[in-house]
Amino acid sequence: MKPMQALTATEIDELDDFLQSDDTPDNCMDISALDGFLTALILNPDVIMPSEYLPWVWDMEEGEDAPSFTSVDHANHITQLVMRYYNSVLDAIANDNFSPLFYILEDDSYDAQSWSEGFMRGVYLFSEPWLEIFEKHHALIAPMVLLGTQSGQEMLETRSDSQLAIQQAYESIADTVGLLDAYFRELRESLDGTPPTVH
Repeated sequence: MKPMQALTATEIDELDDFLQSDDTPDNCMDISALDGFLTALILNPDVIMPSEYLPWVWDMEEGEDAPSFTSVDHANHITQLVMRYYNSVLDAIANDNFSPLFYILEDDSYDAQSWSEGFMRGVYLFSEPWLEIFEKHHALIAPMVLLGTQSGQEMLETRSDSQLAIQQAYESIADTVGLLDAYFRELRESLDGTPPTVH
């Protein structure tokens, strides 16, 4: 069976619309948070199955609430969109052409907060492989911590150059993901835990 195809732009919009619709819990991820969340899962050297992470897509805070799907077919369709999105992020990282999906603000700047919050949720939920990063290589995760955690937001509030710090952080995220991928690659291979392509 051939691997699932990457989502089209129309399908990405469809998934984003559903994630932000009244049919999903208030704490459902938006498409940018989902992009960050899946990125963290794919970087993780452990294999994390959809049954483990999907509840957190629908309910980012507790992993308990679920969407109101109109039918089994609708549930399967949306779930397949998420699975294919996972594959597209996996392929982008593997082929060294990863680009995070940020929302664009009215002034044409990028808002990386939602993406970073999703990323950090993926880190904290499946944290064991990340402990050494926090302890010994904090610079590899510093942009996401700054933009995606409460402590980071508090730090920004005390800085006179907060806008510059935000800009520098979001501009460094793509390269940081590449560095994290390189860091984890040897460990992923030693565990034979390269994230599987979903078929």
